[in-house]
Amino acid sequence: MISNIICSQYNIQNQTRPAASGGQPLLTQPSLSAPTPDTDRFSLAHFAGPKLGDSYTKSDVLNQLWKEAHTIDLNDPNATGGLCFDPTEEDLARLAQQAEARGLDGQMDFSKISSDFSKTFSAVHAGNLGDAIDYLASRAVALEGQLQRNFTGEAVEQKRRELAEVVQQGKTELADSYASRLQTALGLSDADTQEVRSALETLISQRVQDFQSVQSQMPDTLTGTQDEWLLNQDQYMASQLRDATGPISDNASGGKLTLGDLRAAGEIAGAYQEMYQRVSQGSGGDEAFLALDLSMIDMKTETLIQKGVVSETMAGMLQGSLEQRHQAVMDLADQRLADRREYALPGQGPNPDLDRGLFQSIYDSVLGSFRQNGGDALAAIRDGVAFGKTATAQAGRNHTKVSRWGVSKADYWERFYTSCEVSDWHGGKRTQKSEYEKYADSWQHFVTTLSGLDGRFLVPSGENIPSYNQHGFLNVMG
Repeated sequence: MISNIICSQYNIQNQTRPAASGGQPLLTQPSLSAPTPDTDRFSLAHFAGPKLGDSYTKSDVLNQLWKEAHTIDLNDPNATGGLCFDPTEEDLARLAQQAEARGLDGQMDFSKISSDFSKTFSAVHAGNLGDAIDYLASRAVALEGQLQRNFTGEAVEQKRRELAEVVQQGKTELADSYASRLQTALGLSDADTQEVRSALETLISQRVQDFQSVQSQMPDTLTGTQDEWLLNQDQYMASQLRDATGPISDNASGGKLTLGDLRAAGEIAGAYQEMYQRVSQGSGGDEAFLALDLSMIDMKTETLIQKGVVSETMAGMLQGSLEQRHQAVMDLADQRLADRREYALPGQGPNPDLDRGLFQSIYDSVLGSFRQNGGDALAAIRDGVAFGKTATAQAGRNHTKVSRWGVSKADYWERFYTSCEVSDWHGGKRTQKSEYEKYADSWQHFVTTLSGLDGRFLVPSGENIPSYNQHGFLNVMG
């Protein structure tokens, strides 16, 4: 189920696998385990509304109204809005007075609501999937309340049909985006992907019912006050519903899959997405690197399954698609090797495709040790290193001209447990983690956050996570 793979930076393409139904390109889809960083230095992010999971306050409403009134539509030759500067407190106070004087405004801009849903749901990740479900369901209920408050007769039925269409579109966009990205990153079958999509749609429908129940019991604290106009600010009213209801639980069931299942799958998919990106860029693309990194992700996945964090249904999906993920990573590594061969200088030694048997033997040594030693991931990594050192040395003897199995790999194994000092850009020194410390920190961080509410950290190495300094097997020779 891995779709056409393209990395424009390196002109890497893979046409050997059919495209996943509705899937996104493997190397360009938004991360499923972390928010997409804002790298646009000209971004007007300070004008954006609250993030998913945040409350939407009266102040947020006023800032949004200011933004809408002071942003030029460059595609509209008749646009009269001014430049979008930060509003002062006096500006916002004036806006509030105008809103109070105008009172309830029954207009419903379904085009804008649809646009809000599209922008919000295109890059939902494991950490805010529940927030996205609650955002859609609460806003749908708040809009229904606004509709009933402002329309009667045939008009209310027409508006209700329009609202139902927009909400269904939002539901489809959220479910399809998350499900198709899981399919592409994890290699899920079409049937499993449809199970994911169905679970998401069910969870959304259930939360609509939850919010409807809460809305029917919520006291009206706005009618007759100076803030009565907020009754028709659906994002504000939706936020009030979410505050009164509380967040959706990971235990919420969408049939065979829970929200926790879908979030855990997103974390695992995000870890594989990182692997795809790293390998496509030429980082860690030999047999030993891949075996250790993939085994670290997969030991975490097995731990989630063993501890019952994911259901039997999700466990079956993850286990059934494991080979596809491994093949996708190795296909990308082979494409990088082919690219290097194409641009190799005269006289450079051969650089053959991955020895998949060598990869599998090192990977199996790690996972075999992990299963036999009661789930001690770091002991398994050490066993894999010992085996890998012998296996790559043998490959080097069999193919003496292949540099990645020769002296450079022997040196890598010798330095595997040893940290070192390196110079930074300012002439100072910093300690660089050993390869073993990276894996140890990655595993410790996973264990520490396993029961946390903010998702799980499933990246293969611990380069960019805190140092736990609890490793008893450091600075020794392998």
